[in-house]
Amino acid sequence: RHSPDLDTSFSGLKTALAQLVARLGEEMVERELAHLCAGFQEAVVRALVEKTEKALQQVSAVQLVLSGGVAANSRLRSEFQALAARHSVECVIPPRQLCTDNAAMVAAAAHPAALSGDFADLTLNAFASSTLSRRGERIACPK
Repeated sequence: RHSPDLDTSFSGLKTALAQLVARLGEEMVERELAHLCAGFQEAVVRALVEKTEKALQQVSAVQLVLSGGVAANSRLRSEFQALAARHSVECVIPPRQLCTDNAAMVAAAAHPAALSGDFADLTLNAFASSTLSRRGERIACPK
């Protein structure tokens, strides 16, 4: 959360939670499960909102899009709507029934390529080796 870049990683948060669960023991975890889950959710939402806010401060955006499975989370939806309002940008969040996979995110990433007629041929495979989001590069969005 505190790094100046826009990268997000939750490996440290997941490790901290796993270590806490191990220290607390099964009985305490069962009793405090709702609190542990709420705390984890809040930490993730806060990190995503803060990184997104940094991004909004760096670019001239007119829309904020929340997509993928995470977009089904009520707390995150609410916080992204508030963030968009603070920055006077439109907030676009698909209906929950469309948030079960990353279809909206893939479509948003593919849209500029499709507009320019850049389509894959039949040799395209399903392995995650796309150069679409190489670290440090920006993806141009249509206006």
